[in-house]
Amino acid sequence: MDTVNVRDLQVADSTLTETDLEFYKTGETGRRWSTSPIAIDDDINRRVFLYDGDIELISAEAIVNPTNEALTELGYVLKIAGPELTEFIKKKTRNCATGEVHITPCFNPNYKHIIHAVPPKFQPKYQTAAETALFHTYFRILETMIERKIRTVVMPTLSTVKCNFPMEANCQLQLRVIRRMLEKKRHEFDKIVVHVRDIESCATCFYSYFPRTPLDQEIACYYLPGSLGGPNGEPVIPEREIRIKSKPAVLGGLHDNSIDLTTGLDLSTVVGKTAFSKMREDLESKASSTGGRCTRNFSPGSKSSQSNQIVVRKKSVFTGCNLF
Repeated sequence: MDTVNVRDLQVADSTLTETDLEFYKTGETGRRWSTSPIAIDDDINRRVFLYDGDIELISAEAIVNPTNEALTELGYVLKIAGPELTEFIKKKTRNCATGEVHITPCFNPNYKHIIHAVPPKFQPKYQTAAETALFHTYFRILETMIERKIRTVVMPTLSTVKCNFPMEANCQLQLRVIRRMLEKKRHEFDKIVVHVRDIESCATCFYSYFPRTPLDQEIACYYLPGSLGGPNGEPVIPEREIRIKSKPAVLGGLHDNSIDLTTGLDLSTVVGKTAFSKMREDLESKASSTGGRCTRNFSPGSKSSQSNQIVVRKKSVFTGCNLF
């Protein structure tokens, strides 16, 4: 079967239209940004693509496998790696903690490596803790690519049986982390292909973080959440951010107003059963009883009602690229 190497992908035009803009203008969320916080960057755009086709039709240095701590949830990678992968995991691997990654061979000429990633178990009432752990998982994938000098990857939105994170919020976090990483270390990556179940439902999210046109940026003003997190795309906890800004720490003579949300966090535990999560739940309950706000809805609205409004070529496997 002939395959397309992701290095050969070329940037294509955005699929968003004026109809999409009108859809968000008339939505309930309103305009969150006066101007888009995401700049048009052609160099970044040529490194990131959206794909909902068969992974056997493309090839890259690595493919990401969302899995459990025992690495036994193999999903679609078992189809391309075969029984050799199962045998390798049984004999030569150990458990992988939540939020971490583990690399194995792929046993397939289309992919040299499999990056196994363990996203957190999700419970809705502990959303902040789950978002922080999920951010760490995406960040570790990209960090590991740099460490191993892996320059091309096929990376699905991380979802497993237990990590049933809301797909829109999950996709937003994934694209935000990729965007922030490329803004800082773009020359470490050649191509990142984000593999999704349905391109049409992810198009607005994709072009908001990787805009091609001023129209994409205008739509992003309505679609993107009011906060894009910290410098790496990590979730920011409002209460802690306020305290740190009021009393910044002095490190090496410099005021550091940021916090590392992953240091010291036991990512191997089930999200929702830690003292941190319990504290967060109490804060949110208190805020709810007093009319305050401790949570932010990152999902601006259902995209399903818009499915007939975005112009997408149904026979095309890729969004954001042309095949030559």
